[in-house]
Amino acid sequence: HLYRQKRDRFEHYLERHLGDLASWSRPKGGLFYWLTLNSETPIDTRALLVKSIEKNVAFMPGEPFFAAAPTAVNQMRLNFSLATEQQADEGLAMLRECLLSYREEQRHGAQTENRKITRIK
Repeated sequence: HLYRQKRDRFEHYLERHLGDLASWSRPKGGLFYWLTLNSETPIDTRALLVKSIEKNVAFMPGEPFFAAAPTAVNQMRLNFSLATEQQADEGLAMLRECLLSYREEQRHGAQTENRKITRIK
């Protein structure tokens, strides 16, 4: 009963902060949400984790869960059992900021690379 309530409150905050940036299924058991980030370009969640830890937010990157060791999978695992409601709300808000910042850096890097390619031609 306690973990069901924590899961449901966590999902409320997921919807609030990441509803437009990720998809997930409500876990029927266990203590984790598995998120797939909505992105046209692959997101290496290991790199995103480094950025998030700087803001005191942690999650489990998705890449280590794949046998083929992909470079980026757009997926992450979030634990909902330990955080208070306030920590979940603030942490997911900060994760959103980190994700948006990471995407902006990717876009800027891609634009810079495209300019270099155009100049070489």
